[in-house]
Amino acid sequence: MSDEVGKIMVVVDYFNWDKTVYYSPHLTANMHVPINLRGKIKINPSISFMAKREVLDEYVTEIPSRLHANIDLHYFYSQQLSAYMELNNISNSKQDIWLGYREIGFNVVLGMNFSF
Repeated sequence: MSDEVGKIMVVVDYFNWDKTVYYSPHLTANMHVPINLRGKIKINPSISFMAKREVLDEYVTEIPSRLHANIDLHYFYSQQLSAYMELNNISNSKQDIWLGYREIGFNVVLGMNFSF
C-alpha cells in the first residue's frame, strides 16, 4: 500500500509502435484513491484497465481487454499488530492473461502482521 494516502494517483501508458508487438497492449491505465480514516483504517480502492493484445500462434488472434476493480483494507490495531483484507478482481473478469491461461476471477486475501 502506498504511503501517499489521500492523493489520487492515475497512471496511463499509451504505446504506438511502428510494428506489431505481441502480448503488449497499446493502452494501460491504473487509478488508486487511498483513504485514511484516523490513521487506524486505510482503504485503497483501485481500477486497472489493459487494452486488447494480439497473440501470434498458428493464426494472429486477440486477447480481449480486461478491467479489474480491487479494494485493499488495512486495520492498524497498534504499531505491532495490524490486519488486512484484499478484495481482488471484484468485477470477476476471467479473461486470458496469456493464451490458454485464464485469470482467477474474484478472490479474497486475508492476513495479519505482527512485529516484535
